Amino acid sequence: MLQTILPFLFFVALVVGFVYFFYLIKEKGENIDENYFGITYSILDTLLGKELTYENVKNILRIVSECVYYVESNMKELEDQKKENIALSMIVESTKKLDLRYPLSDNSIRYLIRLSCGFMIKQN
Repeated sequence: MLQTILPFLFFVALVVGFVYFFYLIKEKGENIDENYFGITYSILDTLLGKELTYENVKNILRIVSECVYYVESNMKELEDQKKENIALSMIVESTKKLDLRYPLSDNSIRYLIRLSCGFMIKQN
């Protein structure tokens, strides 16, 4: 008798757990698609309120990737720390055009630069 009831109870507990998880997400008002794999809330932590939109995050990621690609393709002879600093200054200047209320922190931009470098395709 216990062998037939136990799997049923586990299944019910699993369903209740999923329902509760989705309830918490809905209650918090977050959309799973808007989080960009955790980048939005963990790295871009200085974005607040109306600035924390899908379009702003997409524009920031695009600016970072374009600047990193430019630095990596045109300044191959420099060491990595110097290239990172150049990309940082380019990104800071480019994000000023977005009119963000609070600028992105240098650490956040450096994390994004390193991620972008890691996703670049190695060219011969």
